Amino acid sequence: MHAATPVNAVAHHAPSAPLTTQEITRVADLAAHEGEWRRLVEELPEATLYNSWEWTSAKLESYWPTAPVAILLIRREGRLVGAAPLIVDREADVWCRGALTVPEERVDFPFTLPAAEVLDAALGHLGRTRRHWRLGLLRCPASSPLVPALPEAARARGLHAFVRPAEPSRLVVPGGGWDAYLGSRSKHVRHEWRRKRRQLEKQGRVEIRKVTTRAQFDEVLPGVLAIEEASWKHEAGLAISTQRRGRVFYPELARRGADRGWLRLHVLYLDSHPIAHFLGMRFRQRLYALWTSYDHSQARYSPGIAVVLAALEDAFASGVTTVDLLGAEMRWKREVANDLREHVHACVYSGGAVGCRACSLARGTIRPALAAGAPSLLRGLEQGLRRLKGRRGH
Repeated sequence: MHAATPVNAVAHHAPSAPLTTQEITRVADLAAHEGEWRRLVEELPEATLYNSWEWTSAKLESYWPTAPVAILLIRREGRLVGAAPLIVDREADVWCRGALTVPEERVDFPFTLPAAEVLDAALGHLGRTRRHWRLGLLRCPASSPLVPALPEAARARGLHAFVRPAEPSRLVVPGGGWDAYLGSRSKHVRHEWRRKRRQLEKQGRVEIRKVTTRAQFDEVLPGVLAIEEASWKHEAGLAISTQRRGRVFYPELARRGADRGWLRLHVLYLDSHPIAHFLGMRFRQRLYALWTSYDHSQARYSPGIAVVLAALEDAFASGVTTVDLLGAEMRWKREVANDLREHVHACVYSGGAVGCRACSLARGTIRPALAAGAPSLLRGLEQGLRRLKGRRGH
């Protein structure tokens, strides 16, 4: 573990006391900082599930339990005011090989100071403790204060940075109640939803069970894993049950979330047999759709959309303000969503990093050109890359 090092804040945000940065290099050492991490997140009105202790600790412990990490804890007068939970991406699981990056897309840093101060502290520490390095943020929310501050902070340290548009997230934003939401969907989509539900109900007794506690989750988990085994994701290597690290992470996150009252798992049963599930987590007033699957043998009846609609109706009734559908672009998400959240790819690197310049060209020029001129080809390439990454996680 690196010792704390003093950091001079940027000139236009003169602090009352200097910042110090402590680096945690082993996941096992992070547990000692749970209390101050929780306090930091509680002070942030815009904190997301990805900033929470539950998500951060479960993700790191499941995916990188013994791998090197670089978790930066930034303090002022001993109080935690910012954190940068970074991994060393040796296998290009998230960003690129050898980079420092956050452990998941859509993650930014929790902090209470102006973004420029936090970034200056983080970049300054990395520059002093490493000779060659790069820092990547995959699909960072475009609304994050980090995004406009990143290029300026990089220039102040003699570094280069790029910020490029990335694929947005599909959202469902309640407005006017459930009936009003359904009325906002196209006539064709509503007809198909009703028709498939009637067909499903003709096959037997349909029941949807909502799971919110740890005991309930452990009871239904075998059925959820059975759905994963029977889904199209299994053959593609994307099912939870086929991912060596994912099958540890998702149950552990669900249990920790259940202990906090966040778990929202819906399981659809046909004649008491589980055929579809929606694994969600409600953090504050936002519902995160973490994972959904269905038994492929029942695909003609669309049990997947049936369980998604049940989860959405429950979210509307409970006062959720946003449902983030997450994950890759799919037709059902386009049919369900009524809003978008914009994201960007961002990276900081030294001027002599030839590979980083090539990456900037690929993400900033080539990918947008494919998105505009050959979107199906781009989707195929990205899906292929995701499958390769999923298989490496076996």
